[in-house]
Amino acid sequence: RYRDQTPSARLRKAAKHWGIGVAGAALLSFLVSLWIEIGTLPFYILLFSGCFAIVSNLDYLFSQLRGNLKLSGSVLAHTGFGLMIVGVLASGLNKQHISTNPFAQRGLLDEEMLERNVLLFKGIPMFMSGYRVTYERDTMVGNERTFQVRFEKMSPEGDIVESFTLHPTALYDNKITKVAAFNPDTKHYLDKDIFTHIATLPAREADFQLAREMEDSLDYRPYPLQLGRTLTLRDTINARDTFSVLETQVRLLGMLRHPTHPDYQPQPGDLRLGLRLAFHKADEDTTFLAEPMLVLRGQMLYTYPVQLNELSMKVRLGEEALGALFTPEEELDYRKFVLKQGDSFTLNGLNITFAGFEKDPRHPAYEAQEGDIAVGARFDLEYAGQRFSALPVYLIRGTRPFNL
Repeated sequence: RYRDQTPSARLRKAAKHWGIGVAGAALLSFLVSLWIEIGTLPFYILLFSGCFAIVSNLDYLFSQLRGNLKLSGSVLAHTGFGLMIVGVLASGLNKQHISTNPFAQRGLLDEEMLERNVLLFKGIPMFMSGYRVTYERDTMVGNERTFQVRFEKMSPEGDIVESFTLHPTALYDNKITKVAAFNPDTKHYLDKDIFTHIATLPAREADFQLAREMEDSLDYRPYPLQLGRTLTLRDTINARDTFSVLETQVRLLGMLRHPTHPDYQPQPGDLRLGLRLAFHKADEDTTFLAEPMLVLRGQMLYTYPVQLNELSMKVRLGEEALGALFTPEEELDYRKFVLKQGDSFTLNGLNITFAGFEKDPRHPAYEAQEGDIAVGARFDLEYAGQRFSALPVYLIRGTRPFNL
């Protein structure tokens, strides 16, 4: 190819293409620097190198290979490498942390995390860099926990101009005992990306073994409650040379026959008990509701507590609460009556008639499970001119008898 050219001709040709590469790289570097805040000389040199790789290889593709893509494998590879250099600079130097609100977060996060992170509480919006961000909920499927985080871009007047939701995840190990990795989620735009990830979780949520140890170390204090009556809890807070007494009033609003809980997954045969409690701080107008619950599943008893962050309090039902609905057989104090169908008797002014047996009883607190032995008795009751009906159930599940 070069036999027909003199050394001076070859030098002029090489200088021409070098000039195209240098001039094109300089122009492209200038245009990119309008977009990227380069800052220091080493980054300018790196940017020029990437742009030179792009321009010079494209020049070679069209001037020497005449656009023949079949011969352009190495050219495209080097062009791609130049684009990668520019992309790395763009993503690194143009990165801005919008997740910052030092005024609201100081004291909640370590100082080194304040400029890049915010602490989100479920359902409580946090303002940061022109966005209102709300951690709405999370779901656990297998060993992957997905968080739903809503972003709302606010105008200077306080109006919502854009809204979108991102779903970063936390991946637990195969035994689902602790977090193995955090995976981000990204909102893509033509000129930018909004990248979000979970930096960390509370220790009890990141390590379930630690959570169990923390739960076992909690000092729960038992308090007996009666329906409709108010109990006052007092907590003494020491501050330097003085102290203050905080009062919280607790009221039992009622019993829940079919309670629910975010951590509870129903299974056939579960026996559930829940209470609805109202907590009221003496110096505030706000009332907080809690619905802790117990679940009897076979021979195992599970408790599902409720965390009240506003009161720095955690509430759970003790095993004794199970006796309010499912009284163990050995604790019952019976009075014996021998009845046939249609027989009646009077007890404490209540006229009671035995109407018959139910071999397949239906009871709001009972869900049939394989192996159950259950029988119901229908009673008609009359008191002060009013009539009622009752269907108590005698249940044997496994080796444990219950009266419902």
